[in-house]
Amino acid sequence: MRTRPPLLGKTAKAIILTAVFFTVGLAVYLQWLMPRGTAKEIELVTLEQRMPTPDEVRGIYVTSFVAAQYDLRNELTEMVERTDLNAMVIDIKDAYGFLAFEPKRTETFEGVPRSSQMVPEYEEWLDELHEKGIYTIARMTVFQDTALATTHPEWAIRKSTGGIWRDWQEKGWIDPGSEEAWEYIADTAREAYDLGFDEVNLDYIRFPSDGPISQIVYSYHRDAEVTKYETMNEFFIWLDSGLHYLPIPLSIDIFGLTYLKQKQEDDMNIGQRITDTVDHFDYICPMLYASHYTDGFFGFENPAEHPYEVVKESLEVGHEIMEEVGGVPAQSRPWLQDFDMGADYGVKEVRDQIKAAREMGASGWLFWNARNIYTEEAYYNLDQI
Repeated sequence: MRTRPPLLGKTAKAIILTAVFFTVGLAVYLQWLMPRGTAKEIELVTLEQRMPTPDEVRGIYVTSFVAAQYDLRNELTEMVERTDLNAMVIDIKDAYGFLAFEPKRTETFEGVPRSSQMVPEYEEWLDELHEKGIYTIARMTVFQDTALATTHPEWAIRKSTGGIWRDWQEKGWIDPGSEEAWEYIADTAREAYDLGFDEVNLDYIRFPSDGPISQIVYSYHRDAEVTKYETMNEFFIWLDSGLHYLPIPLSIDIFGLTYLKQKQEDDMNIGQRITDTVDHFDYICPMLYASHYTDGFFGFENPAEHPYEVVKESLEVGHEIMEEVGGVPAQSRPWLQDFDMGADYGVKEVRDQIKAAREMGASGWLFWNARNIYTEEAYYNLDQI
């Protein structure tokens, strides 16, 4: 289980002492003790306490497109206020890697395209959400990043015939073994903290799963020498060391099937294993969308019609794997389904998933709808589930 330095105390004396010892200790660490291969830059900044993580995170996903529209984001904010929800997961990079904010680290982000839908007054909006008691999570895509791949093709996954490799959706990917790209990823997380987010959530933190896989050529990942999960684990260790000083949690999105892979040498050819995430992320967020499981899975002709069972059985097996390596069920915070696919989803289906997550000891849940249209009625009186 990931451990981080405690947040600053409440009294002035504790704050002063913590600041002094932290500054001196960090300076000594940077000068003499920091092991090679960790982040090249750890910034001496004033660390401000963010909103504490709720005991149960009850969140919904918000695209950068919606966040960029005052009326749309206000509608979702008002829905969260009306219901028993308490968190919003908000894009700071879109699915193509385009930045939805203007970063302060100009050198790192020089030349990287910005989104056509920049989120206006980002910091002020986050302040407003905090005033309303809403926990804010910055979602960032990691290795699926067309914007960075085109800006720095030397960091990108290449194709055997030349040029940047792209998946079936024509999206470019960064070679997960590129340490230069690792710095960019870490700086993006630091930007999220500077904006005022309470947590950083990392998605597409894996190797590609679809597209002309046989044409892939890696410039950094040593495919013939190390497994994909070994490369990913190296990155997890590096990222944790580089962001450890930030007083906010890190969470990782992973395939739901990883929670069912009891043979941990099976990383599904994308480099994801539960055993590698437990020590380096505060929360692990498996995508347990019942509609994404093939017919016959769990013995159901159509798993999409059985969201309660899919969520419960997935978490049950996954938690057994986690506990074998020192993890705890409370590290799980699954992504759940509030969209129609394979079956119609309404109040019952949404609440059944919440019930399953709670019964298995998860510390919360996040609901996904790519269009950000949610079943509002499902999120009232959640204590009665």
